[in-house]
Amino acid sequence: MSASFTPAQQLKFSLLADGAVISPSAQSALDDIVHGGELSPADYASTSGLIIRMEDDVWVNMPVERYNPNFVPGTTLVFDHGSDGFFVHGRGFESSASYWVPPSYLGGTTSTGRPLNNYVFTHGDRVRLSPTIGCAMVCDFCNIPFDDRYAGLKPVEIMLESVRTALGDELQPGRHLLISGGTPGPPHVPAMREAYEAVLQ
Repeated sequence: MSASFTPAQQLKFSLLADGAVISPSAQSALDDIVHGGELSPADYASTSGLIIRMEDDVWVNMPVERYNPNFVPGTTLVFDHGSDGFFVHGRGFESSASYWVPPSYLGGTTSTGRPLNNYVFTHGDRVRLSPTIGCAMVCDFCNIPFDDRYAGLKPVEIMLESVRTALGDELQPGRHLLISGGTPGPPHVPAMREAYEAVLQ
């Protein structure tokens, strides 16, 4: 790689390609932080690692074996912990790191007993609201129409409840909101517009 990249930037490229092993000391420190909970939101492949911030304000969704056993084993990169906190090292590079703790609502439920993550999902400072059940489109490159049969929009009241929960989370309050994850069929487009308006209000 070019010498114009900083060590943290060099590490980001390598981490995205190969992930990192969590050292025993880092695992112990992580366990103290999450108290037995999940280390990652682990929603999709693109959000299934540990979110860390390295030097030079370099953020990365770092794959680890717990969530990515298909390609992480064998990596020479290590997510470690020492007297100064977390750090990443390997392949001749090193950077201090801070760990992004998943929101406290992860694993929680709405007032109707449905998982909150069926409605909202926080990754970094963004909350994603998924308004549809499945998707009216059936695109081969996407998992949504194959994971959930399309059934229109979710209840607006529960969507709003979930958004409030995510935006007000005590650990990771959302800073901005994305409404995404499934296209409504023509009969449900007016209801989708109403959902947008309700969220804005």
